[in-house]
Amino acid sequence: MDVFLAADIGGTNTRLAIMDSSGCQLESERFPTFSFPEAESFMEHLAERIISMISGYPEVCGAGFAVPGTVDQERKKLVYAPNLGWKNVALAEFLEPRISVPVLLENDANLAALGEFGYGELKDVRHGMLLTIGTGIGGGLVLDGQLYRGPGGLGVELGHMIIVKDGWQCNCGRRGCFEAYASAMGLIRLAEEKMSASGNPFRGTDDEKRTIPELIMEMHSRESDVAG
Repeated sequence: MDVFLAADIGGTNTRLAIMDSSGCQLESERFPTFSFPEAESFMEHLAERIISMISGYPEVCGAGFAVPGTVDQERKKLVYAPNLGWKNVALAEFLEPRISVPVLLENDANLAALGEFGYGELKDVRHGMLLTIGTGIGGGLVLDGQLYRGPGGLGVELGHMIIVKDGWQCNCGRRGCFEAYASAMGLIRLAEEKMSASGNPFRGTDDEKRTIPELIMEMHSRESDVAG
């Protein structure tokens, strides 16, 4: 049975897993993406972690990377990841000679949709859409059993639909995007504004060490109208 490395590079955390071709996870680990503000230092650390992880699995024959942005499929390059501030990152070119297996890249929401189509809730349908909500918001679309990537690989960037004219600034550079309001970071901002308006500001010096769900739940418990 074939064995692969699967990697999900998120705006907050990066997750690595050894998977077999049946979808069974053999091993996994994660580390914070935001600890490495520059793409180069991140890739160096990523390569070290992968080399260590696959050393126990000599049968690993390839690596797939879910990335939070647009992908140039031909050049296997991350074109733009707005929530990381990375542009034109040659991830495959950097990793392949170091980890000694072929590398494939795809937008994270696209891969999430394919995963559901192959193994999950979309398994028995021909057309389906999946919405991913985390540090940002993404969308994956399957039409007639095929992943829809759209022109230039932009696919269905649901997070960057404008929902508020001249609204909050989004990391993509535009204003009023769905992601700016409904992503995890958008919810934190909304909660902070409500707390400040109530005269009960929340964030302290230790909050950067806490997870987004922990911050949201604590804000909610301290001020019942945070979500209102």
